[in-house]
Amino acid sequence: MEIERKWLFDMKKVPVELSKTETYYTQSYLSINPEVRIRSKRVKNLETSEISDITYKLCIKGEGTLVRHEIEKELSKSEYEELLEVGNIDKDNVVTKTYYRIPVDEKHELTVGTVDEGKDSQFSYGEIEFESEEEARSFKSPEWFGQDVTEDKSYKMKNYWKRTRG
Repeated sequence: MEIERKWLFDMKKVPVELSKTETYYTQSYLSINPEVRIRSKRVKNLETSEISDITYKLCIKGEGTLVRHEIEKELSKSEYEELLEVGNIDKDNVVTKTYYRIPVDEKHELTVGTVDEGKDSQFSYGEIEFESEEEARSFKSPEWFGQDVTEDKSYKMKNYWKRTRG
């Protein structure tokens, strides 16, 4: 089960200097309904510039906004590449994301970044995962956070994919 809230951001207002890493994702969809996606992740240590983590995942997400089911499975690089081929996904159809992890308080960490940087469709958003619905609903976001778009389905990545790739 995934419980998360999402906000839009002006990256100039985000204290990215608090992040120790920069994470680069590529994300592609094999299906929109049900939502089945594959992604690669590369983590860069911002202090040493070393790439510390490269992973590949298959992810199936249920319907919902604040709360929804999520199933993730680790993939090997070759399985990921095979799924790109089977899904007939070329590099132009891959969504790119660059994220930073920013501590918000003792309990919460914001994952925030830019989607499809440099493209006309570029936008920046962030999310915080919570342990419960009550915790999520009672969280008070700092002033530098942008508009809360948790319940706005147009900001679900599958809908962004449909608008920009489909």
